[in-house]
Amino acid sequence: MDQPVTRFVDAAGAAFCVYDWPGASPLPPVVFCHATSFHARVWDQTIRALRTLQPGRRCLALDTRGHGRSVKEGPPNPWPQAGRDLIDVMGALNLSGALGVGHSFGGHALIRGAAAAPGLFNAVVLLDPTVFIRHAYGGWRMPEAMIAVTRKRRNQWASADEMFERFASRSPFSRWRPAVLRDYCDYGLEPDGAGGFRLACAPETEAGIYTTGSLPENGAIYADVAALDIPARVIRCGIARHGAEGAEMMLSSPTAPDLAAHFKHAEDVVLADTSHFIPMEAPERVAALIASGPPA
Repeated sequence: MDQPVTRFVDAAGAAFCVYDWPGASPLPPVVFCHATSFHARVWDQTIRALRTLQPGRRCLALDTRGHGRSVKEGPPNPWPQAGRDLIDVMGALNLSGALGVGHSFGGHALIRGAAAAPGLFNAVVLLDPTVFIRHAYGGWRMPEAMIAVTRKRRNQWASADEMFERFASRSPFSRWRPAVLRDYCDYGLEPDGAGGFRLACAPETEAGIYTTGSLPENGAIYADVAALDIPARVIRCGIARHGAEGAEMMLSSPTAPDLAAHFKHAEDVVLADTSHFIPMEAPERVAALIASGPPA
């Protein structure tokens, strides 16, 4: 089975884990950025599907700060830092002119990094990127009930098998491809020092990202969107955020419905039959959209 090379990169004094799927294709490399609370290996099924369509295409997936096997320590506001980290990691790997693919928080980080370092990417594919409607920044925040649920997320596991069996029938995981859920469980735990395992993204880290998402300063992403002079494809799920509550909120799109209109060169794609977890539910469709090239 096609497997990546695990690399540990020193970027601006911090250690990051990058999974590198090497190849000799002349196509630009693809850099994948995951969503909050996940890790780089949730992209495995998408990457395998893409490399079936485009054999030998190099793909790299990054464990974001606070996630997976990357550095755990971070600033109070992790959103702009994620973009800076992406720049530093790609610089350490001597990467430029890449195609960027980002989901949710990873899409936000991709926009920030691409805007701050022109030439780093030649196009971006944004899967339900967390870019709220403009007036949400400073005027809205994630409901406290949702933050509390996140902080209480179960964080002790006997094994990845136990995690998989518990999640397989529960939303949102019951919507996922089983192979993606398997990857999430297999690579989403770390030893807890007492013979068991804990989540590789701590519940408090996840809650901190949700809590800070709509800080006024994070609204600066709209200036970054306007500055990007590369093709962008914005892919949104079919569940609208407006009016969503409870568990439905986690399934809904956090993306401003008119986001594509704020880019210089972008198209808007709505996948009516998916939730926010687009690459987990439809990895082959995501791969096909990546392989189809940037919008004209």
